[in-house]
Amino acid sequence: MKNYDRLSILISLVLLGLIMTQLISLPTRIVEATVFGSPVTLVLSTETIIGLLLGLLTATGVEYIMRAHPMIDERRSGPLVGLWVLPMLVTLAAARLTPMLLGRGIGTWVVGLVIAGIVLAAVVVVQYRAIDPRAPGALSARLLSNALSYGAAFLLFAMLYGAKLRSLLSASIMVVLAGLLALSILRGYTKEQHSSWYALLVGLLMGQTTWALNYWGVNGLTGGALLLLLFYLLTGLAQQRLLDRFNRRVLLEYGLVTIVGIALLAIRGAFSW
Repeated sequence: MKNYDRLSILISLVLLGLIMTQLISLPTRIVEATVFGSPVTLVLSTETIIGLLLGLLTATGVEYIMRAHPMIDERRSGPLVGLWVLPMLVTLAAARLTPMLLGRGIGTWVVGLVIAGIVLAAVVVVQYRAIDPRAPGALSARLLSNALSYGAAFLLFAMLYGAKLRSLLSASIMVVLAGLLALSILRGYTKEQHSSWYALLVGLLMGQTTWALNYWGVNGLTGGALLLLLFYLLTGLAQQRLLDRFNRRVLLEYGLVTIVGIALLAIRGAFSW
């Protein structure tokens, strides 16, 4: 089966699942628990359950598509987790946002579904083309994939910081989110296990920073921007290290970009509360 056929099947199944959220009504369950001393309430609605199932479906489909790439060793053990992250985020976002469009009319909802399908397909194609660094357009594909990862990172970091959860809970969630997003950026630069260790290190450092930042009373967007700057610094330095290009000039370059970003936030009054 050609890869475009596999992609079309994946997109069709995801869109069908999004449509089914409006045709199926499951009993809503509310799960309450205490995690690390913080009360957590989880609402298991139809959209939530189908969204999670569609996320797992997307991960499975992406794995199937990427395994067909000639540069992916079929004997390689372990899943291609780094390639799941962005497509799964697109699917989860679509499952969350498209039901809201139905209130604005069936036409708007259909347009939202079409856009979700196009974005998901584009993300998978971009990641597929970025696997072979020598292929035409691979550099542009990797840059676009990284840009999408940083954009997703900002949105997730801002939402997490803005939720004002207890530090033990928010820092733990940050370790997972930042680690997965770092893995999606660092994948393919060297042996997979090396990228995984660097991604784990980035996640741990981001979690520690989130814990400290929680004592600062800035708003969610400012907190998200600060965390994004640190994430950019850490992943950028990790990339250069994996490429054996890490030196004083690289450290100065990324450090300068981070300092300029913080200065711009300060000039715009983001640190006043």
